[in-house]
Amino acid sequence: MTGPEHYREGEKHIREADKAETPDEASRHMSAAQTHFNAAHIALLAATHQPGSVAWQEAIGP
Repeated sequence: MTGPEHYREGEKHIREADKAETPDEASRHMSAAQTHFNAAHIALLAATHQPGSVAWQEAIGP
């Protein structure tokens, strides 16, 4: 997944948490959202601070 894809997935999990039927289900979605937002943030930082790094560019996608 690319950084933007992780961000969109995080947004999806927040919407699902809002519709959750139980607190446990909402918590699982919020945890997944946080994980995706962290991955998106790392991808952004890697692209910003190491723009010439071939390894990072391959890891984070286009």
